[in-house]
This record gives sequence, C-alpha cells and structure tokens, in this order.
Amino acid sequence: MPNSMIDQGKNAYGRSFIKRHQDLNDLGVRVKMMVKKAEKRLREMLASHYRLSRTGTDLEHETKGIVKGFCEALLSARILKPDQINEIIHDEHLRVFGMTKEARMLSENSMSGPWTDRDWDRFDKPTIERRGPRKKPTYGGAESKNYSANISVG
Repeated sequence: MPNSMIDQGKNAYGRSFIKRHQDLNDLGVRVKMMVKKAEKRLREMLASHYRLSRTGTDLEHETKGIVKGFCEALLSARILKPDQINEIIHDEHLRVFGMTKEARMLSENSMSGPWTDRDWDRFDKPTIERRGPRKKPTYGGAESKNYSANISVG
C-alpha cells in the first residue's frame, strides 16, 4: 500500500505529521522571541527608572513600582526566572551607573569630608511628603505568594 495516508506522512484525518512538527518548532521559536522581548522591555524599563534615580519625584517611585510589577508578572507567567531577572538588573545598573549596586551604595554612603559638607536639602521635606504614603497590595489566598522576594530593583 504505497499510497496509504501513513506513507504520505498524514494521520487518519489527513493532517500532515510534518506540519504538526513544524508547528511545535514554531512554538519554540515564539517562546524564545517572547523571552527576548521581555528581557528587552525590562532593560528599557530599568534604564528609565535608573535615569530618574535620586530625583525624589513621584515619577521615580511610580517607575520603580511598574518595574517591580513587571518583574512579578514575568515570574508568575514563568517567562523568566528570578536569577535571570537579577542578572538583567545587575547588567543594567552596571551599564547605566558604571558600577555595581553595592559599589554605588558604598560610594554614596562614604562621601569624603565632614558631615557638615554634605547636601542635606533633600531631607528638608518630611519622608511622607518625599515618598508619599506607601500602599500595601492586598492579596487573597493563593495569590499571596511573594514571587519577587529575591528581586531588588532600586
């Protein structure tokens, strides 16, 4: 039976086995493209947030929340893993500031000169006015998992 459907690479319904295999390969390509797009968008969002760093504006705090939310979405959708997100955060911080987060914190906290030489003007406003009130998210039962426990944006 050389002309049977199986010999032609088709199942009993006439659908090509080869086509099904190509569909699965296309799905793998689509997933990889989605991961690349997510990484690219996260890098753009982080760069935007880091440009606003230390401005004390509402926009700075808003972008931080947006980045954190995006990271949580990537984790809950299982598009990226926490270590991948942390690596992107590290790379972007290094690219924008030219140093790691740890080195930047050390350099900012160990300013040379006496305490009186430092610029304390940013502390003239009370903290509640500088940052605004913090809003705690409310989660129900199964949604209460903290997916971003190991992710630090700011």
